[in-house]
Amino acid sequence: MNKWLIIMLAVLSCNMLIAQDQYAGYWKGAVTRDGAVQPIEVYFRLQGDSISGTYHSPDMGMYDEALPIISTNDTSLSFKIFMGVFTCRYHSGYFEITGENRNWKPLGLKLHLKKMIPPAASYA
Repeated sequence: MNKWLIIMLAVLSCNMLIAQDQYAGYWKGAVTRDGAVQPIEVYFRLQGDSISGTYHSPDMGMYDEALPIISTNDTSLSFKIFMGVFTCRYHSGYFEITGENRNWKPLGLKLHLKKMIPPAASYA
């Protein structure tokens, strides 16, 4: 019995690492609502066995803001930005994340991120 429990825990922990590894990197996209578009850039980073992140919202003058990760698995994640908590789905075949925040009334906020190559560092 203990042998199977150890194997199961090992498989689950490997799945968690794989799930978090697919999110690591630079993502660029926008939050939209009723035709309004707010550009956003997200950096997900692996730190040991957990994932953390920061985000930029250039139009709002926000850079390197903390990105609290609420939950992750291999097909979905949720995190909080200044517009609230977004529940998202990861589309592995397209390297895209789509999500929404339904707490805005009467129309919710939509989020669409695409995994990209990070921009070159600016020294100006």
